[in-house]
Amino acid sequence: MSFTLQHDVSLAPYNTFGLDARARDFVRIDSVDALRALCDDPAWSRGPRIVLGGGSNVLFTRDFDGLVVRMAIEGIEHLGMDAGADAGADAGADQGAHLVAAAAGEDWDGLVRHTVARGWPGLENLALIPGSVGASPVQNIGAYGVELASRFAWLDAFDPAHGRMVRMDATSCAFGYRDSAFKHAGHDRLVITRVVFRLPLAWTAVRDYADVATRLAALAIGDPTPQQMVDVVTAIRRAKLPDPAVLGNAGSFFKNPVVDADRYARLRAADPEFVGHPDGEGRFR
Repeated sequence: MSFTLQHDVSLAPYNTFGLDARARDFVRIDSVDALRALCDDPAWSRGPRIVLGGGSNVLFTRDFDGLVVRMAIEGIEHLGMDAGADAGADAGADQGAHLVAAAAGEDWDGLVRHTVARGWPGLENLALIPGSVGASPVQNIGAYGVELASRFAWLDAFDPAHGRMVRMDATSCAFGYRDSAFKHAGHDRLVITRVVFRLPLAWTAVRDYADVATRLAALAIGDPTPQQMVDVVTAIRRAKLPDPAVLGNAGSFFKNPVVDADRYARLRAADPEFVGHPDGEGRFR
């Protein structure tokens, strides 16, 4: 599979700020074979490069004098059922889960809505997060009580240095709070091509966050369906953030401070309405 190398390309359509920086070289990758071919081409090593997904975590302050690789591999596939032996409690380990694979170039919000429509719930709290599927493990995206890591099975990535595909489980990805191995040396040069999710059969709405609980109560929804959760989360996000198609933005990129249990207890003692959420490691956000 070949690829087409373009020159002096505007990046305005490829970043959510809509900034009209220009790329010296640009290539759209729509298959793993095309990615392999690119990595064997002199263009891959001719100066700096950046792999671009949905462009929601990028701020171009000037033209990019290098190669921009736009990941556009598409496809969503149900791989079957998983008994859950290796899954955590959040993934419905006792009753199994759907294994759903999504290519790196798929739109994240599109994946959320597709899986819910097909009866594979589990990602609804992550609705309307801008970006692509391939970028989601890098940031370990999360919102309203759900993180990607809790719905993650494995991912496939291409290793340009060795010309081979690698498969990484959650342990290898070293997920943390908005963090992963891909943000650190050793894994930062891998190119994610596909992510596989474990979506629980024993689905329960994650509705504990104040904004979600308040809106559900206002709508008099006591036992929300997955689609109702998507609608509620979408409404909350739209009330807080502008549409990138109307006003360029990067969504919400803030991180909550993380404190140990003792400090959280002191903060709560000083202000009983102080809000915090356990991070699963004995600390609070």
